[in-house]
Amino acid sequence: MKTYDISLIKKWSDKLDIPSEWRDEMYKCAENGTDDILMDNLLSSLQKCEEVSKLYAEKNISEKIMIDTLYDITVWAKNCLRENKKIGLAETGWTVNHLAMEIFRLGRLQYKFGKCGRDIPKYGLKEDSPIMEVHVPQNGSFDIDSIHSSFDKAAEFFDEYYPEYKYDYYICESWLFDFNMKNFLKPEANIIKFQNEFDVVSYHEDNSAVRRLFVLNENTGRSSLQNAVENHLKNGGKLYGGFAVKKK
Repeated sequence: MKTYDISLIKKWSDKLDIPSEWRDEMYKCAENGTDDILMDNLLSSLQKCEEVSKLYAEKNISEKIMIDTLYDITVWAKNCLRENKKIGLAETGWTVNHLAMEIFRLGRLQYKFGKCGRDIPKYGLKEDSPIMEVHVPQNGSFDIDSIHSSFDKAAEFFDEYYPEYKYDYYICESWLFDFNMKNFLKPEANIIKFQNEFDVVSYHEDNSAVRRLFVLNENTGRSSLQNAVENHLKNGGKLYGGFAVKKK
């Protein structure tokens, strides 16, 4: 079984604020090896952070942006515990982007290099057009001022550190664009304001809101949105995701 550099596991557990109650088990597995793939995923990711930090330093990208970005490993490790009842990391298909410097968290939002994935004649976009994907991490307050601030930071960041990457549009595909939200929430709700930042060009049936609102939700109380979604589903309603475009 693979073993790990325990000093690096401890270092990155501190930097990424891995829960202290996990650490004895993690350090034991790091030193002795483990046949638990979820634990192995987490340890491998933490050790890989050391290499990634050198790449950030080479590009003179701030440690704050690096930590904000890599903290998603901790977010998804916590999700793994909720869903699998094990300490580890399940969503490696997602977090590999963070370790490859393909995605960056800049304020409230995450930005990932990508292709449009479809033709959108309205905006002159082709399937292979370079765009910037926008993702909404689950941790942090969600207010429109923080969204605006994040887009400002993104424009500055990519102009400074990746000037060779040319894009004109942001693309976001999310359950947050469900048109039912306008029935669930008041017009001044932050989710509605976020929707209004984009042009939703298509919808598709998507139940990921159930996972986001009920399985991965860290809040202990019930929100009005949770109640509205639950009632909607009990009455035979469907949930949707939207594919949305925003001009840079």
